[in-house]
Order: sequence, then C-alpha cells, then structure tokens
Amino acid sequence: MEKRDRVSLEWRDFAELSPGLLYELLQFRQAIFVVEQASPYADLDGLDAQARHLLLRVDAHWPGISGSSRSTGGSGSAGSR
Repeated sequence: MEKRDRVSLEWRDFAELSPGLLYELLQFRQAIFVVEQASPYADLDGLDAQARHLLLRVDAHWPGISGSSRSTGGSGSAGSR
C-alpha cells in the first residue's frame, strides 16, 4: 500500500496566526532567506500585518508560504523552489 502525504493549504490573516505558528513561520522564512539564499537583507519588512498568508503543509512540514498584499494584490513567497 502506497503512503500518501497529508497536505493542508489554508489562507490566514496575520491576526489569525498564533504566537507559536508565527514563530514556526518566521523560523522557516529565516532558513530560506538568510541561510538558503544567503540574503544580507532583513526579511521582516513591515508588510506582513496587512497581508493574507497562504500556508502549505505536507506531513507537518513547510514546503512553502506565500503572502498576498491586500492593497496592491501583489505577492511574495518563501519556500523551497
């Protein structure tokens, strides 16, 4: 019997992120921007509070996160590519 991954995909407003979940997401983003992409720039840009966040989990892991700005309709993402 083939094992299937558990996938969850959901939109969250910034205010809906619990402190624990927010900490998990910030750790993930830091690993992507600072470690994997070797970016010298700070990831926290002050736009997260106005954005909706699309969270993708596969078997309780974060393969990707995307943020969509309410005011401009633009998006940004962090994740394994």
